[in-house]
Amino acid sequence: MKWNLMEREDISHNVVPEYGRRRLILYADTLKEIAESFEEIPETEGKSQLQLYLYKTRQEQNVLLAGQLDETARVLNELASETYATSYLMERLRKKILKGLKENGLIVKDLYVVEAKEHLEVGMKIRASDEEIYHTDDLMEFVSEICHRKLRHNSANASYVHEEPVTLIFEEEVNYYVIEGIGKAKKEGESYSGDSYLLKEFGKGMFLAALSDGMGSGEEAAKDSEKVMDLLDKFMETGFHMEKATVLLNTMMFLRGAKERTLTLDSCELDLYQGTCRFLKCGAAVSFLKRDRKVFRIGANTLPLGVFAKTEPEEFVYGVEDGDYIIMMTDGVADAFDNGKSAVSLQEFIGQLEYENPRQMAGMLLNMAIANAEGKINDDMTVIVLGIWANT
Repeated sequence: MKWNLMEREDISHNVVPEYGRRRLILYADTLKEIAESFEEIPETEGKSQLQLYLYKTRQEQNVLLAGQLDETARVLNELASETYATSYLMERLRKKILKGLKENGLIVKDLYVVEAKEHLEVGMKIRASDEEIYHTDDLMEFVSEICHRKLRHNSANASYVHEEPVTLIFEEEVNYYVIEGIGKAKKEGESYSGDSYLLKEFGKGMFLAALSDGMGSGEEAAKDSEKVMDLLDKFMETGFHMEKATVLLNTMMFLRGAKERTLTLDSCELDLYQGTCRFLKCGAAVSFLKRDRKVFRIGANTLPLGVFAKTEPEEFVYGVEDGDYIIMMTDGVADAFDNGKSAVSLQEFIGQLEYENPRQMAGMLLNMAIANAEGKINDDMTVIVLGIWANT
């Protein structure tokens, strides 16, 4: 018997429908044209020294803005051209799932099955027939049995399938899961904390923990750090890489021109499939990776966001294991251990912690920091503890 090699070639499908794809490309082209207009060099002949200085300053800002627009255009183009490739085996599995769904009275408008980075993803647009109602948990279990893999819901999945078409995405269960613990205290005399954080899984098994410390304290610092966390959330949802998102945030802060209101950015990306964590630090306080009593210090001598036109965040990559903890904090906590009044160093104290509950660990770290400061809270304090466990 001869194999039909054409059947075994990967089959590519566009994620975005043709009309939406054309619109995204048009938006991207428009942004690139705007970016090119900002990059034009102004006429400087016959200008005074002051005018030349103003032209130079404006041009520097224009180049930064053009870079932002270019990066946004790149993301839109990537989204427009995004495809998923299905292998011969995945196509067979797709047909098997399609048959099973139809046999159970479901009307399938679209269905794809892909395997990316060694994990499975199944997406479908379906509706029920004849006033039937299906619970999506039951559908997930049904598809899991066909695939012989444990699947989980996408966060946007509906709870039920009825007469109206709904889009469902099931992803293969991750190899690790995270439990969060947070401890916070605002500076004495202030109504607002200048520290803000983001803890969120963005799909594809990527969990992001980010922490920002606004310069100073109070309402203005709170607004700055909250704005940065909100923008970071939107950038990551849109598809920006963490490095590019950091560059854009730095540009935004620099163009604002208020260098006295710079802020830090501390981020940790956890790949819950591969079991890796990656830190990017911009002026942020020290972080730690705790494995039993061993504690790895993660620090960087980088500047906060907005000091210079270009930022170079320092990157640290580690593998994680079952039972590891990641500890992140603002400098209000770190400084309280470095004031010469603590019996043990911050790293030693973390190594001695025997709690398994991340909330208890965060609470202990915060309480000890306040105790080291003789009960006074002289700066905003935030501690994030992430407990990492194997998903068995």
